[in-house]
Amino acid sequence: MPEYLAALTIILLVGMVSTRAFLMKQQGIKALKFGNIDKKDFLTPPFALFYFYVVFAQAFRLPVVSRQEFFRSEFTPWIGVAFCAAGLGLLLWSLISFGRGFQTSR
Repeated sequence: MPEYLAALTIILLVGMVSTRAFLMKQQGIKALKFGNIDKKDFLTPPFALFYFYVVFAQAFRLPVVSRQEFFRSEFTPWIGVAFCAAGLGLLLWSLISFGRGFQTSR
């Protein structure tokens, strides 16, 4: 169950950011400036996609990079779920509270 919640967390995170960027674009604000400010932005996607694959592979029983586990506990995945829920809550709160001020530049 925690594996499915981890995959859901990624989907919600990408969905919230994409929705916010789309709404701002409709108002004429370019919220995402990928690669325009810092050329090192191109280092992020490979690592992010690898992380997303690892999470989805674990949740949906796809081929994984490694089956090695450091330790197995029934309690620790739920701590991660709580941190993910708190992080998504903070992200949603910040997106709502910043309003139109949540942009890099005009």
